[in-house]
Amino acid sequence: MQLEVDKLVECGKFAEGLFLEVCKTKARKLVTAEWRGQRALEQNLKTVWRWLMMTVTYKLAYNGMGGVGKTILAMHIHDKLLSDPTFNGYVYWIDVSQNSSVRKLQNDIAHVLDIDLSNEDNESHRAARLFEALKRRIRFVMILDDAWKNFEIEKTGISLGTDGSKLLITSSG
Repeated sequence: MQLEVDKLVECGKFAEGLFLEVCKTKARKLVTAEWRGQRALEQNLKTVWRWLMMTVTYKLAYNGMGGVGKTILAMHIHDKLLSDPTFNGYVYWIDVSQNSSVRKLQNDIAHVLDIDLSNEDNESHRAARLFEALKRRIRFVMILDDAWKNFEIEKTGISLGTDGSKLLITSSG
C-alpha cells in the first residue's frame, strides 16, 4: 500500500510547480467594418494567417498608407485567433496612438493583462513584471494597431521568441 501511495505522490509532482491561470474575461470579438474588396481581404487574411501559424515567425508588421485596411485586416485576424485553440484565447489588442511612449504601451499591456503597475516607476522593472506575466501565458498573440514610431520591444516587456508567442503590428510609417 505504501508503494502505491508513493507512486501517486510522485505522479502528482510538477517540475515547474502547479499553476492554473484562469482568464477573468475571455477576449471579445471586435466590431469589424465592411471591407470593399472582399477578395483582397480574404487573400491578405490567408497570407497573414499563414505567417502567424509558422513556428519560426514571431514578429509580423503590416505596413501601408492610411486607409488601406490594415486595422480591418488585424481585427479579422484577432477574431479568427479567438476561436483558434492554438493560443488558448490569449489574444490581446492594443491601440497604439500617435503620441505613444514605452510607458504608455506598458500601461496598456498591463491593463489587458489585469496587472497593476501604478506603484512601479522604473521602466525596466515594469518591463520585467510584464515579461513574467506574459511568459506564464505560454502562447499568446499581441496585436499593436496603428504604431506611429519605432520602439524597442524588450523595453515594453513583451516576451517573444519562446513558446510560439507572436506580435502583429500595423503601421502607416
